[in-house]
Amino acid sequence: MNRSNELLDVHGRKYNRMLLVLSLLLGSFTTFMTVTMLINAFPSLMNDFNVSADTVEWLTNGTMLVMGIMVPISAFLMNRVSTKVLYLSAMALFIVGLSLSAVATNFTVLLIGRLVAAIGTGITAPLVQTTLLTIYPVNERGMAMGLNGLIVALAPAVGPTLSGWLLLHYSWRMLFLSVLPIANSSFPFGTFFS
Repeated sequence: MNRSNELLDVHGRKYNRMLLVLSLLLGSFTTFMTVTMLINAFPSLMNDFNVSADTVEWLTNGTMLVMGIMVPISAFLMNRVSTKVLYLSAMALFIVGLSLSAVATNFTVLLIGRLVAAIGTGITAPLVQTTLLTIYPVNERGMAMGLNGLIVALAPAVGPTLSGWLLLHYSWRMLFLSVLPIANSSFPFGTFFS
């Protein structure tokens, strides 16, 4: 086993495992962080879009529902599309959803943006786990899964904290705009290192 981070993929091309993992975890952190970010913004959104509490909760409930639907579909997609193409497609969907949400002029557009972003999140979650299991040897998989678990657990906890601070100083649109640069950086990062 090569102890350096320079390894060969299934096509015999070199890749840097550390940079690949960093790219995957950055994307995973970004997507999972947005799942809980809007909770603090519900009063502002209810006021701006003149919707009820039951309606605004669909921004979070709908996201969780779509993510739950996408996880088993991801297994189907992973058998038919290369990991790199699937990851980049998921991040592209996530970025499109964030952008749509940031410029939403009504609640329907905001909800559609959230659901499109949730498709990307739902694909990313199992894809990152499967990729980590594939690129690490058996004796290092526990560490890799632990690292992924840390990201998946930490990101939703950071979301409300970050959004609370942003909402003190900016409008709810900044919740999406602040995440876009991170998501955009993970996209080219994934292009070159995965």
